[in-house]
Amino acid sequence: MVVITILGILLFLAAPNLRERIILNKIDQAAGTIASEITKLRSEAVREGVDYVLVFDLDRQCFYNYHTAMNPEKIGERRKNAISFPQGVRCKDIHLPTSGEQIIGEVPILISFRGYVQPVILHLTDGEHYRSLWVQPFLSKVEIREEELFFTDLSVIKGKL
Repeated sequence: MVVITILGILLFLAAPNLRERIILNKIDQAAGTIASEITKLRSEAVREGVDYVLVFDLDRQCFYNYHTAMNPEKIGERRKNAISFPQGVRCKDIHLPTSGEQIIGEVPILISFRGYVQPVILHLTDGEHYRSLWVQPFLSKVEIREEELFFTDLSVIKGKL
């Protein structure tokens, strides 16, 4: 009985941390999925010698990709089979250095057959936590941070671009 009481107390104390970890896993999972998709598309674009476009649909909260040699029907099929963000996680906005902050509609990100990726910062949120995905043009790794990043942050521009 003493053991059961101690386990009950430990479970009571650990439950909030466990709940927090499950919530964070969803936002981290979404960030990891996007980072993996960008890395995969960059490799495929170079290998196949064709430009890819990764499209984030901020209205439907999903994303899909296509390569520029695809016909409109195939692109429509990709759009229909888009990957949705996990429940409770959404893409708050996307920042592009050329056009600024995008909060609605479809936002295409170009991935060149030469390995260049259009610079972009994506903000994911679950309402309480944030993840910024910083896609740098010539680096193969997508940087994921826990705070919101912006191109206007001088340390970001000086340090990485």
